[in-house]
Amino acid sequence: MTTNRRSFQRVTTFDDTDSVNDATDLLFMEHYISGSHPFAQSAYIARVRDGASLIPHGVDPIRVAVSDGTQSVLVSGPDWILCTTKWADGSARVSVAAQSDPAEHSGAAPFALGLARRRSRPDPRATVSL
Repeated sequence: MTTNRRSFQRVTTFDDTDSVNDATDLLFMEHYISGSHPFAQSAYIARVRDGASLIPHGVDPIRVAVSDGTQSVLVSGPDWILCTTKWADGSARVSVAAQSDPAEHSGAAPFALGLARRRSRPDPRATVSL
């Protein structure tokens, strides 16, 4: 991948329909958009286990935003940044941006997405009748 770290001016507009969760998403996206973390993966999780944290153990949040039952958490490590959003219905999204391609080695992105999937739970509505 060719790296072009040329900086472009970016403008963001917030209005009364935006929440603190949107601001947290923007802080995460800035790392990807700027090119400082050019590799990204995201996963939607239909059901997260009650009380499960979607961030790696021992990592302190940079930002935590809560609005109308939705919680967004932003954390970072040596070469990655992760943003989780949990909605009131028990679903979640986990997004990771990394400085290096996680497909080339065991990086943070696969670890974080794998962690999130392990902390999900099966949907009881998805049953098989015999």
